[in-house]
Amino acid sequence: MRNVKISRNPEKALWQMYAVIARLSEFQTTLGVTPAEIGALQLNATNLQYLVNFAKQLKDRVMEFSAFRKSMLDGAVGVVPPLPVFESVALPEATVGGILTAFRQLVKKIKASPGYTVQIGEALGLVIATPEPQPEPAFKPTCKAIALPANEMEVRFTKGKYDGARVYVRQIGQTDWQDMGLFTHSPAKMAAPVAADQPAMLEFRIKLMKANLPASDFSPIYRVVSNPD
Repeated sequence: MRNVKISRNPEKALWQMYAVIARLSEFQTTLGVTPAEIGALQLNATNLQYLVNFAKQLKDRVMEFSAFRKSMLDGAVGVVPPLPVFESVALPEATVGGILTAFRQLVKKIKASPGYTVQIGEALGLVIATPEPQPEPAFKPTCKAIALPANEMEVRFTKGKYDGARVYVRQIGQTDWQDMGLFTHSPAKMAAPVAADQPAMLEFRIKLMKANLPASDFSPIYRVVSNPD
């Protein structure tokens, strides 16, 4: 087995946070975790999701500002280019700083609990079991999952000589995969199987098909956060 460290990358740490949130209530008594600690973790996850999304939007705005600045300095005389708009930071939940610090402290408490086991660690995504060596598959396809507004999802893939790709999805913490159907063209668009008003961490994978039969191994698992807005 391999213990998982909380990532310093905010987006990867968010995935880990969602994995813990998905199952922690099942083990809170065993681990001595209070409802208040679970509530604080959920609030921190909401704010971290906001910060991750805001950082991506800010990067786009910086590019817009660079184009505006270039037009102002070197553009046509007498023409005012469109002004870039920068949104102010507005955290969705009233929490304090130190989101990842608090998360690491909670994980440390969980692992130090007398009731903690390797099985609980695996359920929370804090331990990864070392799989038995497997022969390399003949072919493993790749894909890219993108979150669209209103909980729509887009999965891009290259089908090549195959008829299409069958898409599978599940929420973090779930065991079973949901078959979203066979898609003969990329990108494949679909409604995310999540609650309408809450973002959720989803895992995707595909398998290429030929004559309605599997023609490849499963792709690697890709993760994306749904966008209810």
